[in-house]
Amino acid sequence: MNSGLKSQFLVAVPQLVGPFFTKSVVLIIDNSNQGSTGIILNHPTEHTLSEINESLKSSRRKKDRLFIGGPVEPSAAIIIHDDTYQGPDTKPITDGVAWSTSLESMQVMSESESLPFRCFLGYAGWTSKQLEAEIAKGSWLLNPINPEMIYTHQPENMWKTVLDEMGLDPLSIGHGAFD
Repeated sequence: MNSGLKSQFLVAVPQLVGPFFTKSVVLIIDNSNQGSTGIILNHPTEHTLSEINESLKSSRRKKDRLFIGGPVEPSAAIIIHDDTYQGPDTKPITDGVAWSTSLESMQVMSESESLPFRCFLGYAGWTSKQLEAEIAKGSWLLNPINPEMIYTHQPENMWKTVLDEMGLDPLSIGHGAFD
């Protein structure tokens, strides 16, 4: 099993374009011989948590925005959250960060005013060795996870912020950074 990519941020290079991955920051939540799974962190929608299920319409966090997590299974809800919450379906990502998928977990977290979490619809998936090949080809940069960045109040700026933290100017990476 290759777990070296798990709990890394994948940062799209400027030349990587398309409806899902342009200027994306992806959190790898699983990486094995079977393939890799990630969540795009910086594609917010205009939809809110209250639209997921009737039981969330009156929750404290009902106005939290939903995010597009990736093109695979776009109706699947995945919650990235602080690991202080441990539900029956919770899986660790790294120290301080975990993920869950059950409605029960979402209901509990949506009543907390202090627990950091985000809800994503869909995920990004790669077959065995596909992601490693894309990284080797230069489509993605790797950066250690910054848990605080996951919950930023400015997700639209996350790509540029992560590149700044890496000490990289998007214009130096390649053509197309600000097109």
